This record gives sequence, C-alpha cells and structure tokens, in this order.
Amino acid sequence: KYYSCYFLKRLLTSRKCIPEVARAVIHIDEQSGKNKYKLLVEGDNLRAVMATHGVNGSRTTSNNTYEVERTLGIEAARSTIINEIQYTMVNHGMSIDRRHVMLLADLITHKQMMFKKTCLETKMYSKLIKVAAFARYNS
Repeated sequence: KYYSCYFLKRLLTSRKCIPEVARAVIHIDEQSGKNKYKLLVEGDNLRAVMATHGVNGSRTTSNNTYEVERTLGIEAARSTIINEIQYTMVNHGMSIDRRHVMLLADLITHKQMMFKKTCLETKMYSKLIKVAAFARYNS
C-alpha cells in the first residue's frame, strides 16, 4: 500500500499543469478488496482533465452541470442533474422515485436552457409540475 502510493507520488511529480485546477487528491477505495485509486480534482476544465494522459475519460465525472453540458452535451448534463439530486437525497435519508427526479431534470434542461431562466420565467412551466404532482397524488 505504501509503495503504490509512493509510486503514484513519483509519477505525479511530472504532472500536467491545468491552470483551472486548484487541488488534486488521490483517494484509495479499499471497500471491494482491491485497491482502486480515484483522482479527485477541485476546479474546472473537465475537458482538460479527461484528456490528461493516464486518466480514463470514459469514467470521469463532474458535478458541475454547466461544464458537463459544454463538454459532453445536454443529455450528459441531464444525467448529472439526476445523479446529483439522487446522491444528495440518499445522503439525507430520503428516497425519491427516480421518475420524478427525471421529470425535474427534463424540466431543467428543457430546450437546452439550463438555469438561464429567472424565477418569474419558470411560472409558465409550473403547470407541468402541478399536473405531474396531481397525477401522483391521485393515483
């Protein structure tokens, strides 16, 4: 365990500098019996992190929905919204039906206009939420 961390530290001395990244931490996940290493990065520029040599871009995630939308598209941003809401609710001891979270994510990403609306402009979409809530309570 010590030698593998030492080896990773030696590899990271010649690291690639991404100006938007403020901090990076190596996390060792020992739950599955095998040592899995995760590189946790604080900052922006998902595209540069995914393109870094040694980083598996297909397993790279971000909780910044704006950046995910710019880098991977609106469907990936929708998936990020769903995963982040589910993660937050589960950690607070609540469970929400995934279909309701998907409906909320669809509403947020409607016409690729994530979070660009003010509270007053969302009133026209409130009817959709009311209909969905009414259907849930009456079924």
